[in-house]
Amino acid sequence: VGDGRLGRVCAAVERVQQGCLALVLVVLFADLLAQVLSRFVFRVPLVWTEELSRLSMIWMVFLGAGLAIRRRAHFVVEFVVQALPAGARRLVRAAIFLLLLGVSGVFLVQGTLFARMGLDVVSPTMDVRMVWSYAAVPAGGLFMMLYSLERLLAVRQGRERP
Repeated sequence: VGDGRLGRVCAAVERVQQGCLALVLVVLFADLLAQVLSRFVFRVPLVWTEELSRLSMIWMVFLGAGLAIRRRAHFVVEFVVQALPAGARRLVRAAIFLLLLGVSGVFLVQGTLFARMGLDVVSPTMDVRMVWSYAAVPAGGLFMMLYSLERLLAVRQGRERP
């Protein structure tokens, strides 16, 4: 998306993020397979599999949300923006990414406070600190902020594609 230093940083972060998402997907698949096999084939359900699948899904959502901003993969109603004159389109796109920056900042700050509470809470079946689950919120906020900033700068420099 972006040129320059921020674009290179975002590209590197994106590659790491893709690897993390692939790993989480493999964990989720293996976990769900173990859940089905243990429950319906061996008739001895593994109690921790549901919790692990929920944890995996939470991380997939928050890791993927930022990536979707970078790749413009979120659902948009573009025909409204396209009907505007070029200058207004640019302002609307800039406003969208400014709003995304604000929302991402809330995820980052409030998610960090929430995650800190998870240091004292242990999950019921996996017996791990809930901070591992709650940390997905500020991590996702950070990624969303980074990519929203990249897109905002692209709009400012006239490089944001329609």
